[in-house]
Amino acid sequence: MGILQSGIMNRTIAMLSANSLVERLEENSFYILIGMGISIVIILLTILLVYLVKVFPGSQATKTKSDQNNQAFMDNVIAQIVEQEENELIDDNELVAVITAAITASFGDFVPADGLVVRSIRKVNSNK
Repeated sequence: MGILQSGIMNRTIAMLSANSLVERLEENSFYILIGMGISIVIILLTILLVYLVKVFPGSQATKTKSDQNNQAFMDNVIAQIVEQEENELIDDNELVAVITAAITASFGDFVPADGLVVRSIRKVNSNK
């Protein structure tokens, strides 16, 4: 042990022996109770704040205006989606016409009289 460590230990022992165990417990219990009291007060204030937020979430005028803005936004989005799907359907019809023309050209004179029926379209792995 070094000189510094032995000096610290001697002072600690001297301080502990200066006060009796009962005096030290009385002194420290006061600080423990103060700390617990402050913690309980903070928890109660937090509970009160959460309750007040539930009771007064906001004014009704702000809420209805926000709902109207949300509804208008949703209507706009739905209209854009419907328009996009219609454009995709037109693109699909063009794709079907091109595929049908390619199949007809590959069959030549052997195209069935009642037309072609496509039952499924699969992607063929070209790496094989």
